[in-house]
Amino acid sequence: PEDDTEDLDVASLTIEEAFHKFNTSKKGLTSEEAKQRLEKYGENALPEKEVNKCLHFLSFMWNPLSWVMEMAALVAIVVSNGPQPWLFPQDKFCDGGTYSSNCPPIPNPAGKFPPPDFED
Repeated sequence: PEDDTEDLDVASLTIEEAFHKFNTSKKGLTSEEAKQRLEKYGENALPEKEVNKCLHFLSFMWNPLSWVMEMAALVAIVVSNGPQPWLFPQDKFCDGGTYSSNCPPIPNPAGKFPPPDFED
């Protein structure tokens, strides 16, 4: 073949020009020719890259939309604990950080003060 490094528009070649360029014919290559070309040019395959699957998975989370979704999940977790404060429970710190037994009643998740007593 001619210079392998030149830019070539294969689509514009006629069939005869392509056979000449690639040094073949309508009959194809013999086994010996195929073996020689395999040794000279290597396999017709893309190289495989070794990828860390964990890092590849985590890379999907590195974008602004994922950050917003993660923040929304954190807010949902904090808010889902109901009306009682999450970090500083009202039953222990209701007088400016000191323990007091004079705290107002804590509403139950349904919002009733205090929860009703059910008799059997």
